[in-house]
Order: sequence, then structure tokens, then C-alpha cells
Amino acid sequence: STYVLAPTTVWSAPIGNSTWIGNAANAGPGGVNPAYGYYQYTTSFTAIGGSYGGSMDIMADDTAEVLLNGVVIVPFGVLGSDSHCAGSGSSCLGGNIVGLSNLNLLSGSNANTLTFIVEQAGFIAYADPSGLDFTANLVSGVAPEPSSLVLLGTGLMGTAGLLFRKQKTV
Repeated sequence: STYVLAPTTVWSAPIGNSTWIGNAANAGPGGVNPAYGYYQYTTSFTAIGGSYGGSMDIMADDTAEVLLNGVVIVPFGVLGSDSHCAGSGSSCLGGNIVGLSNLNLLSGSNANTLTFIVEQAGFIAYADPSGLDFTANLVSGVAPEPSSLVLLGTGLMGTAGLLFRKQKTV
């Protein structure tokens, strides 16, 4: 089960159109929290199959790894010495916007799965709360990489040069 959490002032407020969730009804800042370990949250969604790009805004305490259909798309952050959450990567002190590209989505009802593995690093139940919050925006058709555009542009210029040269000799 997952429960809605109130971040109080220890974590950042939820990202717009989202909410913090946790593994226990009273988890979160000031509550009783899960023991040290890894906690998994999963959500499925429907898409038209193909290549996608976009972004994900994720917050987690302590940190989280995100998998799309079993493939890591956002790695764990580094926990560091912060007493509340990770010092880098997915953190509870502000959104971590991650650019996503070349994601292959499957067609079908709820055919795609996002899996969030939250690392709870606290050893004292009340001292280190655990939770997760995210939003994502995916767009069909991934824009070409800059190197591909340069290659395309060079090819077009070469072709134009050959055509110009051919017209000049006729």
C-alpha cells in the first residue's frame, strides 16, 4: 500500500499536480518511518508505441532510482551527509528535473511500467523519513541529436554542391 504524506517544512512542497507518497500512513517528517532498506512503488500507463523524449521532475527521501519497463532511466543520487535526504540526484529538498530521450514505449493498455525504488537510509525510525513525489512529461518522436543534424546538413550541402556543379557543366 502507499499513503499520501504531508511534507511539512522538512521536505519541499509537492510538485504541482502531484503529491508525496510513502510506505506507511504516518511516514514523513516527524512520523514513524520504515526501517533502512529499499521500497518499491510502481505505476503503469498507456501509450502509443514508439520513441519518446521529455522530462521527469522527481523528489525522494532519501533518494530513488527510476526504471521504465525494467530499464534504468534515472539512477540513485548520492546520499552524502545531509540529515534529511540525498546530497545530489533525487532529493527531498527540491525537484530534480531529468531530461529523458530515446525512450521506447510499448503500445497497449497499461503496457508500460514506471518503477521507483526509494532508498531509505535512516537507521532510527523517527529520524529519517521516507517518501516519493514525481511528475513526467513525455513527447512522441525524439528530436535528432546535434551530431546527426551536422551530418545531415553536411550531406545536404555536398548534394547541393554536386547539383550546382552538374548544372554548370550542362
